[in-house]
Amino acid sequence: VSQQQQQRRRRQRRLSSSSANNASSSDAGKKSSKKQKNKVFPAAIKLTAIIDALPREVFRAFHDLNVRKQWDKRMGHSSRRVEVLDDQSDVVYTCDKGAWKGLISVRDFIDVRRWTVQADGSILLVYRGVRSYPGVAPSSALGTVRGRNYTCGILFQPVAERHNKNLASSLNGPSCMITMLRQTQAGGWVPQASVDKAVATAMFEVPQQLREFLRM
Repeated sequence: VSQQQQQRRRRQRRLSSSSANNASSSDAGKKSSKKQKNKVFPAAIKLTAIIDALPREVFRAFHDLNVRKQWDKRMGHSSRRVEVLDDQSDVVYTCDKGAWKGLISVRDFIDVRRWTVQADGSILLVYRGVRSYPGVAPSSALGTVRGRNYTCGILFQPVAERHNKNLASSLNGPSCMITMLRQTQAGGWVPQASVDKAVATAMFEVPQQLREFLRM
């Protein structure tokens, strides 16, 4: 066999190897793209409501988990603050009681929260979930399913409008308009569409529960 023929065969082997690698890479890319396309992301659900109380009072009812457990019927008693990061941020562990008569079992969440007070008296609370955090046991040890909140937030904004028009003259100071945005992935086998409906139902219960609690 001549030297030229040997060189030609080596070039052919390299080309064949390169084509095989490119085909393998292309197949992997297609599988990854297909997997990403089939992934169902949670819906971002927004709710706006008027609460006849000062923004700082409504904020405290949400922010302080010990207070929130007094009115939020879905919040489990094991919910707690895990760590204070600074005077405007912390890490919290919250546990839901489940939904739809047990169809969606107990879920727990770990969220990093941050809040700021605006010049007009508005308060913005934002939070985002993490899967694990020091000081929080894994869900398998707690008998729960670990869910995850994507970037969520609540704006507590002073407004002159009243939910109860009879309070227009008797209430000192502004009412509070809350604007809630939540995007939750519950984990487990429950279809995301069912989770979105359960989250929307829970959010719509919040204003009435708050009104009843803050009237006490």
